[in-house]
Amino acid sequence: MIKDVKIYNILISCASDIKEELDVIYDVVKYYNQTTGYTNFIKLNLMSWMEDSYPLYGADPQEILFEQFINDCDFAIAIFWTKFGSSTANFQSGVQEEIENFYLNSKNVIIFFSDCPISPSKIEIPQLEKVRNYKREIEEKRKGLYYTYENLKDFECKLKYSIYMYMKKEYGCG
Repeated sequence: MIKDVKIYNILISCASDIKEELDVIYDVVKYYNQTTGYTNFIKLNLMSWMEDSYPLYGADPQEILFEQFINDCDFAIAIFWTKFGSSTANFQSGVQEEIENFYLNSKNVIIFFSDCPISPSKIEIPQLEKVRNYKREIEEKRKGLYYTYENLKDFECKLKYSIYMYMKKEYGCG
């Protein structure tokens, strides 16, 4: 039987220190698609620069990513830990540019900050300071709400809840 399925593209926006969380995101979205998504004829489709971009010469790299797939995303999941990310032509990081672009285009971003332990030798102090400053900016300028998490299980629970509530509120399919 043929069914009309609505597809929502989700951007995964994060710096290179976010690795284990990616597996959690894929598992949570798979679970959503197999349960709530299936019964509501919805499919969440994850997109990221690691899987959905290809080499191209002739423009600013971040601009290329927006053209290739970011502009087609309906909302984003942004995650910060110890790295803010690589600077772009206009912002301190690609993640920051993606968040601001989504905001300017009235698209939502679900933001997480990791409080997971890390070996001190792996911390780049200037990068960590940028993360802390951005978190403070969100708080002080009342730019929105975010979750923090202390381990991967905590992240999984909060991500499941966030996606379920977001889809229920925005698209009526919780």
